[in-house]
Amino acid sequence: AVFDQFQNLQFIGFSKDLRNSLRTLLVRVPLYTFTFKHVDLPDIDQQLMMEIRQKWLDENNGDILPGLAPAGADIWSKPIDCGNEMAATQRWRAVLEDLSGRGIEEELTYNEELIKDGLVDVAHTHLSDEERSAMEDAMEQQAGRLHEATVVVENTPITFQLSVQEYMRSKGGVILKCELVTPEAETTHTIVLANSDLEQYGATEEQLVERCFALLLHFSVNRDTKEKQITTGTFPASYFTISNLEQWYGDLAVHTLGGRHDVSFEDVKLMGELALRGEMATHWDWKRVDKYGPAAEASEPALGADGL
Repeated sequence: AVFDQFQNLQFIGFSKDLRNSLRTLLVRVPLYTFTFKHVDLPDIDQQLMMEIRQKWLDENNGDILPGLAPAGADIWSKPIDCGNEMAATQRWRAVLEDLSGRGIEEELTYNEELIKDGLVDVAHTHLSDEERSAMEDAMEQQAGRLHEATVVVENTPITFQLSVQEYMRSKGGVILKCELVTPEAETTHTIVLANSDLEQYGATEEQLVERCFALLLHFSVNRDTKEKQITTGTFPASYFTISNLEQWYGDLAVHTLGGRHDVSFEDVKLMGELALRGEMATHWDWKRVDKYGPAAEASEPALGADGL
């Protein structure tokens, strides 16, 4: 069974070669192929296979979401028809670029015979015993590093897998190397934590890192910025500090990093009373509110109704 990025069931099929079947679906329907689950059967048992299929459908309210209409099931079972070889070659490059952006490192090559006819499909490959063993070892090592985390942001639970390793520690704080795994992608990040951050938010290093990534996922931030030129409109997700999050996401970042899920009416009322009595600390809160630097030269100020 194949699921989209929102864990909606999109396809159920049967295969004698799971690896190549998944590679094929990933190329044919990348938009709706993110995660999967499967059952290995020692022998072909059609009755059992249909029972499993029905069970998975029942778990999804008895149906597959019609996210692929009008093409329907055909796009899962047939190569992508681009009409001619040039268009098929361009489509293949676009698919690879999309998958690379999701952090997929699987080596894919196109079917040379089909692409000449304007059809895009992946060539089947078979792993040697050594390649299979190395892949299994790498998966076991990754599974040993990762732990599952769930953080609530604006009353919405966000779940992901994460590994955190110390890179460099000093008297003032620590630099951490992190691996973030979600159904959409696997990405690596560097986070700088100051000792004052831990004191301010009353959290451990691991708790603070989990809350950082929950914020990035909540805002659907582009997670891979290592190879991209950082502009004033791009959050530096590959290397950032707590201050970056505070400056970009303001009060929501402060509340989330402090382990708070929302702000109650009583909180707002108390803060207002403290401010009126002069008992609430105030400070400059520098945030980017408009374009600046090179981007500002290309922008013009907005005009009001009277052109002022």
